[in-house]
Amino acid sequence: MARFAPGLVDEILEKTDLVSLISDHVPTLKGTGDRFKGLCPFHDEKTPSFTVSPSKGLFYCFGCRKGGNAITFVQEMESLAPAEAVKYLAQRAGVTLRYVEGSSPEEDHERRGLLEQVAGYYHHCLLKSPLGKQAREYLRQRGVSEEIQVRFRLGYAPAAWDDLCKQLHRWQVSFPDAEKAGLILLGAKSGNHYDGFGIGSYFRLRMLWVMWSVLVAEPCRRRMMPSISTVQRRSFSRRVKYSMVSIRHGKR
Repeated sequence: MARFAPGLVDEILEKTDLVSLISDHVPTLKGTGDRFKGLCPFHDEKTPSFTVSPSKGLFYCFGCRKGGNAITFVQEMESLAPAEAVKYLAQRAGVTLRYVEGSSPEEDHERRGLLEQVAGYYHHCLLKSPLGKQAREYLRQRGVSEEIQVRFRLGYAPAAWDDLCKQLHRWQVSFPDAEKAGLILLGAKSGNHYDGFGIGSYFRLRMLWVMWSVLVAEPCRRRMMPSISTVQRRSFSRRVKYSMVSIRHGKR
C-alpha cells in the first residue's frame, strides 16, 4: 500500500505559512517577527495565552497547554486524521502529494494509535504521576520548563519491569501487537513479556522523547507518527535540542 514519500511532510511544513493558517481560526492573533499572540481556539479565555512562533513552526497555549505544529493544529481544528491533515496542508501550500509503497493504512492506523496512547501515558507519568517526581525535579534543575515538557511531549518510564504490560492489559491491547510495535519484549528464557521501557530493558528509569514521522517510524523533527525514543542527558544543556537521543536521567 502507498504511504507518503520521504521528505514530503517536511516540504509541506516549510511551505506552510503558520501565522496565516492559524489566523484563519484565531482572528485575534497579533504580533511581529517571531512572537504572535491571541485568544486560544481550544478553550475559552479573556486574556490571550495562545502563542505562535513562525521560525520554529510551532504553537503553544499557556492556558490549556495544547501545542504542536501546523499538522497538529489542523488535526485539532478540522477533526482530521494525521494523513488527512497532511493532505489538507499540501493542497493549501500547493504541494503535490508523492507516495511510495508501504504497509496497509489499517496497520498504520492501529500502530499509530497504539504509539500515541503509550506516548500519552508516559507523558502523564512525567507531568502528573508520583512516579515521575524525581524526573520532574531533574528537569527543573536542568532548566527545562513545563512548557517545553508539554510542547515536546517528554515522558518518563517507571522502574517496574511490567508497568507498560499492565497498562496494555488494561487497554485490552494484544501483547503480540505491542511486541510488533517495539513496545514490549519477550523473554527468551521465561517466555514472559516485559516492558521495552521498563526496568528489565535498556530504557529503565529514563525520560522519553517522542519523535514524529508519517506512517513509518523514521525519526525526524516535525513529522506525524509518534515513535518513542529516550532523551540523552548529554543533550540537555540550557535548552532542548531536536537531536536528542537516549540516556538515563539523574546519573552523571
